Amino acid sequence: MAWQDFAETLTVMEKKMVPDGMGGFENKWTEGIQFKGTIRTSNSIQTLIAEQQGVKSVYVLLYPDNVPLQYGDVFKDAERYYRITSEPKDGQTPKMSNLKLIQVTAEIFETKNMV
Repeated sequence: MAWQDFAETLTVMEKKMVPDGMGGFENKWTEGIQFKGTIRTSNSIQTLIAEQQGVKSVYVLLYPDNVPLQYGDVFKDAERYYRITSEPKDGQTPKMSNLKLIQVTAEIFETKNMV
């Protein structure tokens, strides 16, 4: 079995600033590219301790290294929205590896004006 057997389709959300009709502006979110990835809660000791102290749940995203995600990007699965909270370059597999994957951390992202 390959990791793709467990992957789901995820969608990058793109933010655009548009007039709000009252002289100001608001953020509007639209769906962007789709990619395959796996998202799960982190179960590291540091994460479990932080969650007991009131920190938000931390999620781990694993995805192919040809997907152009960056720190702060927002993506969604079938149920909720997430924001990337770590640098993708720090979670790349070694260059000599045949697995060309990136692992980043993410948090639940809530905002208005989502699609």
